[in-house]
Amino acid sequence: MGFFDNLFGKERERPSGVKSAQPSVASLKTGFKFSPLRMTALKDGAVTLVAKVTNNADQAQLVSMDVELPQSVMIGFDSTCLKKSLEKKVGEVKSGETKEFAVTIYGSNQTKSCTCRVGVETYAHYRDYDKVIDKKREILRLRIS
Repeated sequence: MGFFDNLFGKERERPSGVKSAQPSVASLKTGFKFSPLRMTALKDGAVTLVAKVTNNADQAQLVSMDVELPQSVMIGFDSTCLKKSLEKKVGEVKSGETKEFAVTIYGSNQTKSCTCRVGVETYAHYRDYDKVIDKKREILRLRIS
């Protein structure tokens, strides 16, 4: 039945100590923080979302992140609050390496008080940014008061 196992994708047993050839997003540790902790309502202002990615895998991984803001809240990635999604190509993260980047989220004088959900998706890629191996979705809460 080995012929059919190869056709239908049955995984072969590996000797102990041999790791999988493909990295996954599970081996990426992500951390996020807002600076300052909250945005001021009904006032022009901004907060910075600082994202940190650590690679715990045995090999380097190509990583990108998508950040999405809610459509109903008057915040955005530009000062007019129209841009609601952002793609950040982090690049190749070597084994044990940590990369950090910052994204600015703007508010306006029409931003109401609320706690809004910011969606972040982390992708592990294969060779280039067109091919996705795995993804992880996280929800952050930004307090506006």
